[in-house]
Amino acid sequence: MSQKVLENGRVIAEGYSGEEEDPGLFMAIVLHTSVYLYPLILFASLYFSVKTLNNIGYLWLTLPAFIVSWIAGDIVTGLVHWFCDTYGTAKTPIIGHSLIRNFRSHHTYPKDICVSPFVYTVGHVAIVSALTLPPLIYLLIKNPSSLILSSFTYTYAIVTFLTLMTNQFHKWAHLESEKVPEYIKFLQRNKIILEPKHHSVHHTRPFASNYCITHGLANPFLEKIHFFRTLEKLLLKFGLKSTV
Repeated sequence: MSQKVLENGRVIAEGYSGEEEDPGLFMAIVLHTSVYLYPLILFASLYFSVKTLNNIGYLWLTLPAFIVSWIAGDIVTGLVHWFCDTYGTAKTPIIGHSLIRNFRSHHTYPKDICVSPFVYTVGHVAIVSALTLPPLIYLLIKNPSSLILSSFTYTYAIVTFLTLMTNQFHKWAHLESEKVPEYIKFLQRNKIILEPKHHSVHHTRPFASNYCITHGLANPFLEKIHFFRTLEKLLLKFGLKSTV
């Protein structure tokens, strides 16, 4: 494995920047709190949505809803990935430093994600999920016989879990093979989570394909129909230009 030497004389492996990840005290507290609360919120979302579906005789919907969630989760991660790779800069308000900067630097230092703590890896999605799921739980409690609300809450809850775990799947896809547990390799080989060889296509210049990084099964279809290039042409008509 090739190495490089930093200005301070520190030797690091190629693909790592050598930078320490420091979101700041306030953001660190927010990230930790969100990650710790998320499992409880997820459980409550699934409990009330499944309970409602069972009570109104539509429990069978959980299977097709799960399949939809499985596909939707991959596409959502692809859309976020594509947008951050294509539009805005590190100075873009709200998402510039926390998202766009990280996605862009990842192309230069793909191994940095391997040393990111779990909380920092999944924390930003946990924040969004922890803020958006509770209102749905409240509405479900107030409307305990709503088919649409219970179906949407169940589906959305699964999507949040998949998107939250995506960066961990992404991390495993970049981690040295000898450091990846065998059960994770099994999941990768069977396309249940992102497989390293499949993801390596995205890391070939100009980094403009295979954006979906949950399991990547949506990538072949989206690439075949030129989904992201068509979307870019559409947005250009509205004045939104690529910044890469």
